[in-house]
Amino acid sequence: MQEKRDDQFQDIIENSKQSIVFLKGKKFGLTTGVGIGFFVEPDKIATNIHVMNLPIVKYKIITAKQYEIEKTPIHNRVYEAIKKLLLRRYPKHLRMQENRGPELPRNCNETAIYTIEGVAACDDKNDLVILKVAETGVPLPLGNSDELQRGDPVSIVGYKGKKYKGIIGNILSGHNSDYQLLIKAKISPKDCEGLSGGPVLNSKGEVIGVVDAGGRLPSDSDIDTYSMIGAIPLTVLRRLMENTGQIISFEEWRNRPRVRAYSKGKLGNLEYAEGKHNKAIDHYNDALRRNPDLADVYYNRGNAKEYLGDTKGAIEDYDMAIHLNPEFANTYCNRGNAKEYLGDTKGAIEDYDLAIRLNPEHTYAYYNRGIAKEALGQQEDAEADFAKVKELDLNVENISN
Repeated sequence: MQEKRDDQFQDIIENSKQSIVFLKGKKFGLTTGVGIGFFVEPDKIATNIHVMNLPIVKYKIITAKQYEIEKTPIHNRVYEAIKKLLLRRYPKHLRMQENRGPELPRNCNETAIYTIEGVAACDDKNDLVILKVAETGVPLPLGNSDELQRGDPVSIVGYKGKKYKGIIGNILSGHNSDYQLLIKAKISPKDCEGLSGGPVLNSKGEVIGVVDAGGRLPSDSDIDTYSMIGAIPLTVLRRLMENTGQIISFEEWRNRPRVRAYSKGKLGNLEYAEGKHNKAIDHYNDALRRNPDLADVYYNRGNAKEYLGDTKGAIEDYDMAIHLNPEFANTYCNRGNAKEYLGDTKGAIEDYDLAIRLNPEHTYAYYNRGIAKEALGQQEDAEADFAKVKELDLNVENISN
């Protein structure tokens, strides 16, 4: 049964290549992959704001199918081009005979580039943008995220470096939600890079969400066996598609303060990753001055403040993050840790309970709740939480938030 399901999703992943686009940026003559998107209408592409808000001079958009053609070895492409030229000189009956032979590698003339005409719609609170392109592509069918149930299988399409990849996982939480889908996938967290802006597809090959993996600092898991991947539910994308209006220029859009806030937040994440927490906070402050509706930035700034010992300030940021996105389990877990540090053990347990309700496999919340219950003398309940940690196949010694 599992093998049949995996084969089904592999077919979906392969068939989606004509609708998935690879976004490449160029600056100072250097080209690099920056993210992905996908066609939602013949002339419209959906992706994350943070993918399109890098200091790139020029963007290039190409479908996964076309990118695969572009990567065909040069000698094969040259051979195919020469073959096509020579066939024009053959008598008609020889051309027909040749066409009955095995298909040879495709040629470079099939490669096309999509031109960004501007921005059709933008949700600068939920990290979504719809680009208008001059050429037409093949849109993916849209499903219904409200019909999802916990455990439903899904696939996520993206790139690792320059390699097209598909990931198969299961819905963990967030169905019937306007805030976040949480997907559990058997993949190392370090292999989750390159998924931002990609579609989450159900068993029918329909879009039910958009991956939004770029704004959060990794804290779900340090374990190499699986990852928790966040996505924006389709309901949010549908609302944005219904509000497409006058096309504005790409450069005008990128210079909007609320849009530029995403690049400031990303700079903060880079500083945080290098252990420069004060500098990270400066960037987060700058981001929130430009756009005060970014739950991820409040969450990340709370983490930085907690690291620096400003526990009360961290709780204030976690409160704001929860106000803006009440379905991100990590925020409750981290706020619980801060409350526990300040001696509010009961308040901490309440937050761990909320984290577990949102993510029933949140190992850190079980472990931290066990520690808190142990401190209150609730030994039996604490042991039950520690047993749950072991059930989830994690090493307690490796757990840290």
